[in-house]
Amino acid sequence: MSDDIKIYVAHSPNSHMERIDAPFFYNVIAGSDLQEGTFPEDMAADNSGDNISRKNRKYCELTVQYWAWKNEQADYYGFCHYRRLFSFGTEREKINEWGVIGYDKLDKAVYPALKMDRDSVSGRISGYDILVAEPFLPDHPSHMTVYEHYEKFRHLRIKDLDLMLEVIDRKYPFLTPYAKHYMTAEYFYPCNMFIMKRELFLDYAEKLFSVLDEVEKDIDMTLYSREGIRTMGHLGERFLGIYYEYIKAQGKYSCGTLQTALFNDAAQDAPVEIIHGDNVCPVVFAADQSFVPMLGVSIRSLIDNASEANEYEIYILYRDIRPDSVELLKGYFTEKNVHLHFVNVLRHIFRYRLKAKDHITTETYYRCLIPELLKGYDKVLYLDCDIIIRSDIAKLFETEMSGCLIGAAMDPDFMGQCNGMNPDTAQYCESVLKIDPNTYFQAGVLLFNISEFNASSITARKMFDMADTGIYRYSDQDILNILCNGRVSYFDMSWNVMYDFDRYRWEYVIKYAPEAILKEYENARLEPRIIHYAGYIKPWHTADVDYGTQFWEVARKTPFYEMLLHEMMKYTLANRVETKKYNEKLRHRIKLAYVRLFPEGSRRREWIRKYIVPHAKKSLTDYISIEVE
Repeated sequence: MSDDIKIYVAHSPNSHMERIDAPFFYNVIAGSDLQEGTFPEDMAADNSGDNISRKNRKYCELTVQYWAWKNEQADYYGFCHYRRLFSFGTEREKINEWGVIGYDKLDKAVYPALKMDRDSVSGRISGYDILVAEPFLPDHPSHMTVYEHYEKFRHLRIKDLDLMLEVIDRKYPFLTPYAKHYMTAEYFYPCNMFIMKRELFLDYAEKLFSVLDEVEKDIDMTLYSREGIRTMGHLGERFLGIYYEYIKAQGKYSCGTLQTALFNDAAQDAPVEIIHGDNVCPVVFAADQSFVPMLGVSIRSLIDNASEANEYEIYILYRDIRPDSVELLKGYFTEKNVHLHFVNVLRHIFRYRLKAKDHITTETYYRCLIPELLKGYDKVLYLDCDIIIRSDIAKLFETEMSGCLIGAAMDPDFMGQCNGMNPDTAQYCESVLKIDPNTYFQAGVLLFNISEFNASSITARKMFDMADTGIYRYSDQDILNILCNGRVSYFDMSWNVMYDFDRYRWEYVIKYAPEAILKEYENARLEPRIIHYAGYIKPWHTADVDYGTQFWEVARKTPFYEMLLHEMMKYTLANRVETKKYNEKLRHRIKLAYVRLFPEGSRRREWIRKYIVPHAKKSLTDYISIEVE
């Protein structure tokens, strides 16, 4: 088996996608003529020698295939995309509804699963003359044919495919029977992905580009949509299927298919910028797109209480925040001593389930990454997004951390549950957490001692592995309490005052806590430095919550005010719908019970009609409306 294998990975111009660093793989910018600024040193260009790089908007990844045909030498030529790779394993992997192996994030961790090492790639290709991407059914429940699928794709025009079929019939009539057969097939070889021996690739490329060249001359794309402009790439996909059917039918070549993997995110992660200085306060938030308005309010409250003598480096850990939201946040917070850094953590977490429970969001787990991502700092402050800051958070950095892993405030809610209010929680703490409940801290405000943390055996992977067991009620808060137990520096509870959730927490939970903890909580409420809306009902659900006024005072200063009002209206409407559904179910059950207890024609039914219904309140007659309808 020859090791002269070249598999070209096509990248879009001016993008920052993960490079494939594996044997036989070569990263190439498809449409290098369109690349702006400095050309990446670790990428090949498809605009050297004989090329059609300038046609990339029409031909897509085919510009790389043309360049390789005209300028590269290999025994095997292969082609794939920055988001789509072949799997070289011999065992079949589970596929998703699109017929591919699905991954969230592309990084080197997936290489072993896809068997992208030298021996596996070489061994898998050995014995084949041509390998194409495994076919899948056109994406429609009715299982359309290849021709129908093209015809119904609104951005494409069927006359262009008809034209290609006419050109094929004229130039290569021996391909026509296979073209007709493939057009009526209910399977499709996608994405211009294949690996071919040299003699086949040279033959294929000669036929493909001679056909597309004639087709292009007769198509006026002036009014085509952006996707429609890519017509030549789409036609190339169909030509590959025709050619593969032809080669299979010859009987003298070894043909096969490979599974493909699709990555939702293949973007390169920018290095996290570490800012050094005597007065630098690194602060971390974690949020998703839905929490951007709340994040904006929290940051606004931080800035309103910040000192001009300090530099506040705010790191936002995220997975799905939209670019327009990033720009909105950056454009709004323009204070000279405040700098926002957005850190996409998908590559660090995609291998884990990380399912939080109840109202807790998955983003809570991102704080486990802080010691690893921000290891250039001595201390880093983590803050939840459901908080309002009322004092300069730089003061928290003065917390003495000698020998401690983490700084936090005690959790009076948890202690109240364990101290008599909820025996089940006490049992959980004893049997699962195995710690003294009077040492349990609340994780919405944390101060990480980075050097101590990284010197310990605690890693993000260890915490994520524990999270994947699914046994912890309060997600990573429980995990941090287990792992940091005995090495916590407790700061004053005023830095993390949990609001009186549903007007219930203080009177019916925290009052069960040890007297000293209750007293600290009540004192902290007098002058809270951070208000924490820890609970499933938030100020943006209903304004009438404990400390709700303080939240809306800050929210009104932000460009997110109207979004938060809209969120409140949605929550109110959803509650009304749920209440209506509940009332309808209750009404139905009461009617059934009424009919059973008071059958039609019975003395009891007549007594109800005579003495109860005429004097009953409207609410009762609503529920037994069988009597008044």
